[in-house]
Amino acid sequence: MQLVRAFEQGVQYHIDVGTRNDVVLLVSRDEKDESITDSSYLNLEYSLGETTVDFLPIEDDWGRNLVVLKTGYVMTDMDLFQDFVVVYERSTLDARQRIRLTERLSSREEWIVPIPEADAYVAVLSPAGNMHYESDSVRFFLESPAEPRKTYEYHVPSRRLSLLSKDRSGEADIVQERTVVSSQDGTLVPLTLVYRKETQNSKATEALPAVLIGYGAYGQSVNLAFDPATRPLLDRGFLLAYAHTRGGGELGKSWHRRGRLYEKGRAVDDYLACAEALTNYTLVDKPVRLAARAFSAGGVIAGAAVNRRPDLFSAAALTNPFLDVEATLKNESLHLTRHEWDEYGNPLDDALAANTIASYCPVANANGGQHLPKFLLIGTMDDKEVPVWNPVVFGKKAREQARGRPDTDVLLYIVGQGGHRLVGARSHVAALEVAFILRSMNTASYS
Repeated sequence: MQLVRAFEQGVQYHIDVGTRNDVVLLVSRDEKDESITDSSYLNLEYSLGETTVDFLPIEDDWGRNLVVLKTGYVMTDMDLFQDFVVVYERSTLDARQRIRLTERLSSREEWIVPIPEADAYVAVLSPAGNMHYESDSVRFFLESPAEPRKTYEYHVPSRRLSLLSKDRSGEADIVQERTVVSSQDGTLVPLTLVYRKETQNSKATEALPAVLIGYGAYGQSVNLAFDPATRPLLDRGFLLAYAHTRGGGELGKSWHRRGRLYEKGRAVDDYLACAEALTNYTLVDKPVRLAARAFSAGGVIAGAAVNRRPDLFSAAALTNPFLDVEATLKNESLHLTRHEWDEYGNPLDDALAANTIASYCPVANANGGQHLPKFLLIGTMDDKEVPVWNPVVFGKKAREQARGRPDTDVLLYIVGQGGHRLVGARSHVAALEVAFILRSMNTASYS
């Protein structure tokens, strides 16, 4: 065991080591921390540096810059091989992913892996192990909400891409595309759309049912992995929309920073901009009826959005949702409160953070207004990450507001065990979410 670098606030790195004492680091730093004086190529987004074991531990010299960051893209991950390094990147415009290879020992030539256009645009791209350091091939996965995982292999000497395996054939009539919408402050927010061709081409006069899914926290991208629960909705003419709001990691680390702490409200603005783009018919040529859907921290932006503009939504399905942000972040005895302060701020000793949280906290801002959507709120008794009282307290307030409104349902469902990830109950909960959305959106004609 050998120390690579002493911990320092604002510096983050991931390390890989070759067989020639070479050390490759994917590293970033908080650009606002003026006390950090490392090599000039380090910034908020990841850079790739190379040094040797002899120079460890690293102090001020991170070695030479191995791969130059390309304009319009950010690095998200890397794989180290004997003769080349693989860099996984994202577009800072629409979050499209790609792979860049750079030779390490000879010409330093670099090139982009030719991923099939149909797969690359909205798919989740992730490394496929790549444990063999001397291999001359790199493997990666591609999947999307309606397309099961595929495994590809790129042979570097021949520059040939091969499809090694797939779970089953994709369905040719499913359209998956990405667009951008303008948020309140003019920021362009990526929005992924998934639907069947006949859905948009249908001459039916009734409004198109749609589901808007969001997350927007911790620098994590909204989940675009294959989800079998999308099939019942797609088969019944639904449009599925995924909002890539600030606070997530879709456009790099700066995208996360622009939607955290005192800027968390920007993520709510982005989610609402996506909802308005759908309901104002700018993306589909027919009226839209919209349901909000979110999991965990996604409940913050979805819950806040429904509070602010309940007229945009017919229903909301929120599972293990973080809704009582104020009370949670003031309770230091809870499992993740101190960790959450990094994302939302500490309301106990930061007045600006307290005021910001109070401005969007779904429980604190729950109000009936002239319109109230139908709610399905799901919690888990042994959830240590989002305590079960989050959906319970929000549900109680929503039921008080819904009193006397026969057209509004507020359903609360508590899972006995399974933890935050609903181990052993995920399929059952997914079926419940889908059934609720179908029923609350009055989709009898789509059955």
